[in-house]
Amino acid sequence: MEILKRIFGRGNEEEEPMKELTFSFPFYIRVYDPSSHEEDAYTELSGKAAYEYTDEETRGDVIWDFNESHLAYYFKEGSVMRSAVMDFKEDGTIQITVTLPDKYVSSYQQEIQFWLKGQLSDGWGEHYEGLLYGHPAEIYDSGEQESYEFCFGIPEKTEV
Repeated sequence: MEILKRIFGRGNEEEEPMKELTFSFPFYIRVYDPSSHEEDAYTELSGKAAYEYTDEETRGDVIWDFNESHLAYYFKEGSVMRSAVMDFKEDGTIQITVTLPDKYVSSYQQEIQFWLKGQLSDGWGEHYEGLLYGHPAEIYDSGEQESYEFCFGIPEKTEV
């Protein structure tokens, strides 16, 4: 057990009272015009419009990717958070629920929120800026159907 404590920075979790904190973040997508060859030829949808535009399977894939990345272990080398679980809400927000020992809530709540926001925009979520759903990678050459990409954080512009 001592080796596990050193590796994971944890003791016996059953003995510690745990707390769940839920953080909400905006979600938006960029929908690209298939007839344009311009990189900035897109419409940005946010909130409920973005949720309704994306399909359940794709949202499920993003949730799975986030949850399977085990980001909790990358915050303070796994010594604070025990889990971080994502969910999309119909109002167009993303909720991330983290579990941590109750004794850390007041010390780390704000830091966790900033860290998660950073993960969504520049860390874990960064690869979604170029990952396009429903379209070949050569987005501007195909011209066959609309494509869109997921974006997290605060939108640069909003067109609903």
